[in-house]
Amino acid sequence: MMFDARSPNPPVTPTMRVRSIAAAGVVALALVLLIGRAFYIQVLRGDEYAAAAKKQSIRVETIAGERGRILDASGGILACDVPAYSVWLYTPDAGDVQQTLEILSRRVKFDVEAVRRRIRNGGLFVPVERGISVDVGHALMDERIAGVHLLPDQRRVYPLGEAAAALVGAVGFEGHGLNGVEAAYEELLAGRPGRIVTERDGANRLVRVEVKPDGRPLPGKDLHLTVRAGIQEAAFRALEKARSEFKARAASAVVIDAQDGRVLALVCTPSFDPADPGKAHPDAIRLRPVSDAFEPGSSFKPFVMAAALELGIVSLDEQWHCGNGAWRFQGRLLHDAHPYAMLDTWMVVVKSSNIGMAKVGLRINEKLGYKGFHEIVSAFGFGRPTGVGLPGETPGLLLPHTQWTSYSVTSIPMGQEIAVSPLQLSLGYAALVNGGWLHSPRLVDRWEKGPYREALGHPGKPARVISQDVSDTMRVMLERVVTEGTGKKAQLKEYRVGGKTGTAQKAEGGVYVDGKYVGSFVGFAPADAPRVVCTVFVDEPGDKYYGGTVAAPAVREILQASMLDLGVPPSPAAASPARSR
Repeated sequence: MMFDARSPNPPVTPTMRVRSIAAAGVVALALVLLIGRAFYIQVLRGDEYAAAAKKQSIRVETIAGERGRILDASGGILACDVPAYSVWLYTPDAGDVQQTLEILSRRVKFDVEAVRRRIRNGGLFVPVERGISVDVGHALMDERIAGVHLLPDQRRVYPLGEAAAALVGAVGFEGHGLNGVEAAYEELLAGRPGRIVTERDGANRLVRVEVKPDGRPLPGKDLHLTVRAGIQEAAFRALEKARSEFKARAASAVVIDAQDGRVLALVCTPSFDPADPGKAHPDAIRLRPVSDAFEPGSSFKPFVMAAALELGIVSLDEQWHCGNGAWRFQGRLLHDAHPYAMLDTWMVVVKSSNIGMAKVGLRINEKLGYKGFHEIVSAFGFGRPTGVGLPGETPGLLLPHTQWTSYSVTSIPMGQEIAVSPLQLSLGYAALVNGGWLHSPRLVDRWEKGPYREALGHPGKPARVISQDVSDTMRVMLERVVTEGTGKKAQLKEYRVGGKTGTAQKAEGGVYVDGKYVGSFVGFAPADAPRVVCTVFVDEPGDKYYGGTVAAPAVREILQASMLDLGVPPSPAAASPARSR
């Protein structure tokens, strides 16, 4: 039969019929497979896939708990948290992320590059800055910047600012202590972090931010220090004045209770703003009174003299020939700052004779040898950490007796071949004048949290290092340093003061450096019944560098403030210190 193309219904051939049936079968099979897959996903494994989808859309972020307060001895605030906001950026909602960051940077100070790194590393809900003020936070909320979210947070504030920055410390971006008490007691101060749950929809838009009830942050413990804010601030002002007046590189001060070793102030300058520690120079963060050690120079002489008196190998009325200012021993020429012919034992310390003290050292060595001499120096706490519990404490330097030479027994009595921290020196002086008891330092009194409290930092029993009789003599001797000797600039009108000057040339790489000195003064008041010991070190002053010039005036100011802060009544009118026991 001929095929007519004009026919409306062309005939169906057997081949075409087979192809149509095959195509229909394929479609039917595909539908069956799709229905089966849907049944498998939605019915058999529906819960599993729903959970996976939810997991992909929900993220959990941590927020810090309120940090415990740091308080002074009177309950005044040294550090605390105040309400604030943290700024977060949800990048999928931010549109032009770079433009958003630029807008934020004009309203909030933050590390733009650090935020960009977090975004490049795949962050979606990215922290921008913590601890912004409530006012700034409310202003940002009003602007409704796309992708910007504000969450409740805390901001750490430090009422004493630079005056206590190295002691109290600071916290970093993540809220952890960086230095000082903040770092040393991180475990107690840190609160329990809370959890923020964020959820986004299928279009990656943020639809929920929630703090779970069981994930609320909890506050840390409050720390009560023995420090007194008034004394801390007064010491900082005195150091700043001394550093400026004498063009010094740095200065440090320690104030302790002479009777029990409580720390009333630990101060150093230059300092830094604890609210912005990222800009601080590493030297400013260091707590110098604890971490730095220097040769003490003449301020070490009273320890050797006290030991000689305790051993009974010198008498107070004994005369010492001081060579008219120069004396040679085993090829080494020793000098005094001023020439003296004969000085009695009192005046060897009062006039700070290097030659007289070298001869006292030789006499101790004749009786005890290197080992015994080393033991009496170590007994005052030198050559080991005090245990104050702050980061970076130095043990100072006291060489083993096996490394001593014949020069050592004349150098150490002059404050050479030994290095001490200002805190070590303060504790040692307290033992010299409080009746002979060496106390461990006490900085933290207790922690508190609600109704709970626990005492902290209570050291063991003090060690007796000299007798009451010798301690009484040293008090009088050191008061005469202030009334008759090199410490006149430490005198107060209403309080009797004792103390000792020190001047030491700095060594670098084991070699003394021309023009680099440390001037120091250790003072105590009232001299007849010591309540406070204060030590000041002035590091690398300019042309004037003697301790009696650069450090004694600062000690005077700090002692005056300490007496007033503690409510110590003025010393009764008294004659010159007695010259005999």
